[in-house]
Amino acid sequence: MPAAKTKIHSPKNYRSRIVISAILIVIGLFLVIWLQQSRTSAHSQSNDSQDTNSQDTAGQAAFAPRNSSTPSKAEVRSNYVETTIQYGNGDGQIGIIRGAGGQPVSGPESFTIGADGSVYLADQVNQRVLVYSNGGELLRSISISGIGLADLTVDGKGNIYVYDDAERRLSQFSSDGSLLKNLLLNPADIVSRGYVHIEGQSVYFANSANTDILIASVQDGILTAADLNSDRNSDGIHSVTGKVYSIDVTRGQDLQVRVHNDSENLDEQQFTVSLPGILSATYVGEDQNGQFYIQTERSDGTAIALEVQKFDMKGQLLATTRMPETDYALGTTKLLEVGNDGAIVQFLPQNDQATLQIFQ
Repeated sequence: MPAAKTKIHSPKNYRSRIVISAILIVIGLFLVIWLQQSRTSAHSQSNDSQDTNSQDTAGQAAFAPRNSSTPSKAEVRSNYVETTIQYGNGDGQIGIIRGAGGQPVSGPESFTIGADGSVYLADQVNQRVLVYSNGGELLRSISISGIGLADLTVDGKGNIYVYDDAERRLSQFSSDGSLLKNLLLNPADIVSRGYVHIEGQSVYFANSANTDILIASVQDGILTAADLNSDRNSDGIHSVTGKVYSIDVTRGQDLQVRVHNDSENLDEQQFTVSLPGILSATYVGEDQNGQFYIQTERSDGTAIALEVQKFDMKGQLLATTRMPETDYALGTTKLLEVGNDGAIVQFLPQNDQATLQIFQ
């Protein structure tokens, strides 16, 4: 009968197994604690995100929840007022639509200045017009529904004229947003990027070539179609006083300005100003003292500066104001505009927020 075999455990092997078991237990406890902390952190971040972040889905409007809307905030700088406007659909916010990559693809692209210096912003995503004081404070919101807010202008009585680019339609609203008149425009009148503006009783479209075309008029307070058989083209941009400003540049060298009367087409004055590095120029306004303002873009060899040149009635250069920011995430109908009081207004739809700047 074969002898029974006995398995002998040496003290050394036994101690090794105890050590290994203890190590495995410690590792297991560490993993359990780590998983619990990760779940708690993720839950906290999820709640914070729901409370503070706007939705940012491809092809959808990025709105902040109404119960956590952040109002616009005006801050006084050294020589201008800056108002930061958050994106969303709450009070004091302005709408935006983002694409698949998170970049803005549609949003606020137009603004204008009222006779009293107030600033009107076209909030096309939320279908409303936001009105700010010349101190950058939000005054009111005017609902404009069912109309594409590609551009807008305001007359001396506060009536609002909204241009719908998709429909080639100009609509007239009262100051409280009541529709007064819809007017279909001649598609051939608007063949390039530009903006709509009203001077007196005439409504013009200023194209990228720095020339106006008469697209409508206001008769007895109501928007009326222009006579398509008349000569409606002008060699320049109209001002509220009836003057027409024709602007040209010799690239890299100088600015040429001709101020004339459109009805008689007689030159009132013509002058040239040396502006080294100049790339483009656009008329942006005339104040109540007859001083006029030209927007220029100039290269200094390393960057392009956006500036406003201020001239007196005789064409003497009085001042140059350089814009501190040029961070546009969306294309706008115009970069700058000058009001009757001489304030320079810039509206920048940026990536994370919009900024309204008013230079007094």
